[in-house]
Amino acid sequence: MVPVLRGPRVHLRPFTLDDAPGVYAYGSDPEVARHVSWPLHQRIDDSLSFLAASAERVASGACHDWCIDVRGQVAGSIGLFDHQPTHERAEVGYVLGRRYWRQGLGSEALRVVLDHAFCDLALRKVVAHVRPENSASRALLARAGFREEGLLRQHLFFKGEWWDVVSLGLLVGEFRPDPASGGGQ
Repeated sequence: MVPVLRGPRVHLRPFTLDDAPGVYAYGSDPEVARHVSWPLHQRIDDSLSFLAASAERVASGACHDWCIDVRGQVAGSIGLFDHQPTHERAEVGYVLGRRYWRQGLGSEALRVVLDHAFCDLALRKVVAHVRPENSASRALLARAGFREEGLLRQHLFFKGEWWDVVSLGLLVGEFRPDPASGGGQ
C-alpha cells in the first residue's frame, strides 16, 4: 500500500479512477509529455489505462505511485520504482502539469518522497534519469542535492528512438530534509 504523504502545499496520495480527467489534462499536453517515457494521451481512455496500470504496479509492490494533489486538483505524479532492496536503492520519476510549473511544487513533492525513501524505506540511494536537454528537471534534482553521475548514451528506447540520459544520484548522507515540511521525522 502506498502511504499518504504531505508537504506544506502538496498532498501525495494514491491515484483513483476519478483522477482520470486531471491525468488527461497534463498527459495530453505535448510540452509536458516531451521528456517522459509514456506516449501523449490522445483520449481519456489513455489516462484510465495509465491509472489501471499504476494500480497494478502498486498492488504488485513494483513501485510507489502518488498523485500530486494541490488544493484538491491533480497537479501531476511522482513515484519510486525499480526498488532494489538488496542494494537499498530506487529510482524516482515525476511529472507536473504545465500550470503547476515554476511554483516550487515539484521540489516540494520530491523532498517529501525523498524523506519517505530515506527515513521510512531505509534506502541508501535514490537515482534519477533525465534527458540531457531537460534542464528544468536537472535543476530541480540539483536543488534537492542530486549529483550528476554520468551520461548514459542511447540508454533507453522510447517513442521510436534511442534516448541518452543523464544519471543522477543522491545518497542518504547527502539528503537534507526541509524542516518546514516536517521532514526527517
